[in-house]
Amino acid sequence: MVESTAPAAGETPEHVSSHQGNTSTHKSPVRGESVVGFASGAVSVAGIDPVAYLHNPSKNKGSSFTVDEREYHGNQLHFLRGYLPAGEPLSLIEKVDLAMTQFHRKVSPIEKYIYLHTIKDTDETLFYAILTRHTADAMPIVYTPTVGQACQEWSTLFHTRPSFHGLYISLRDIGHVKSILKRYPLRDQVKVIVFTDGERILGLGDLGANGMGIPVGKLALYTTCAGIHPKHVSLSHLSFH
Repeated sequence: MVESTAPAAGETPEHVSSHQGNTSTHKSPVRGESVVGFASGAVSVAGIDPVAYLHNPSKNKGSSFTVDEREYHGNQLHFLRGYLPAGEPLSLIEKVDLAMTQFHRKVSPIEKYIYLHTIKDTDETLFYAILTRHTADAMPIVYTPTVGQACQEWSTLFHTRPSFHGLYISLRDIGHVKSILKRYPLRDQVKVIVFTDGERILGLGDLGANGMGIPVGKLALYTTCAGIHPKHVSLSHLSFH
């Protein structure tokens, strides 16, 4: 049983609503507080690489970083200076609107699927804000019916970024499953795991490892509709070949 509180009507999940509105609502790292996205607790300041920080989708806010967040990260001065365009930070709502403009310019559902997951690869807060605010438009793309085509084409869509893969466990991993699970990031915070063996994917038959698209879609649905924080979910594909 998973304990989670679904957002009330008209509200967004906690991880999205806490980043709504003007970017001035983001807490400044000058005070030693957690900064961005789905970061859990304060971030260590020792040897933080700004490029790696921006490449982490759970921390990156792109053009929404405030002036203070760009200048200071703990005792690191000018932390993101030069890595982002100058100018006033964009609010989350503004970024959602810009993203949806691009979304509607995509012609096919699979193009929209790839576009949304590209956002998820770079800025998880923005991804879930889009799904929460534009559920009717985005959910048929992230999950059924488009996820069926995504599974059929998974081998050509596969990225090494987080949104496109989970844990792939096969017969070759017998004797090593425990070590695989122990290496999973945030493993101590996982509350929900979605498994698939890829054998019965939406009536499409046995798709093997390509069936990973189903857990990816389901977990996006659980976060958007049930308010389960992304750090509490995991996905796995079991292969018996």
